[in-house]
Amino acid sequence: MNSDEIQAEFKRGNESLAAATLLADAALFNDAMSRAYYAVLHYVRSLLFTEDIVPQSHHGAFVHFSKHFVKTGRMSQDCNRILGRLQKLREEADYMTGAKFCAEDIASVLESVREFQARTLELLVKQGIVCEQTR
Repeated sequence: MNSDEIQAEFKRGNESLAAATLLADAALFNDAMSRAYYAVLHYVRSLLFTEDIVPQSHHGAFVHFSKHFVKTGRMSQDCNRILGRLQKLREEADYMTGAKFCAEDIASVLESVREFQARTLELLVKQGIVCEQTR
């Protein structure tokens, strides 16, 4: 993948994070939870693109992320936990009609997403793919 495609995927993550923040501000917590998950998925995909890996599914993205970034020490095990937690919460938000989240729930999730974003950006900057202002 070229750097433009990697940057575009990172930007999509930033857009999903911005959408999650706006939805949270509007007290649309289930939708905010879903967008927060997709922000992290886009950040994961941007990292995978640096390895010329184009996952065909969410599961494939998670497997490749763990193999190429967590197990190699480039991303922490905490990032894997964030991803797993968000996947579970997104499924609840999207598919469980009784799921209810509150402002504190989404605030905690958004903090985790911003942490994931920062770690992703750090790796992309180290590789010379994006500059610090991309955030």
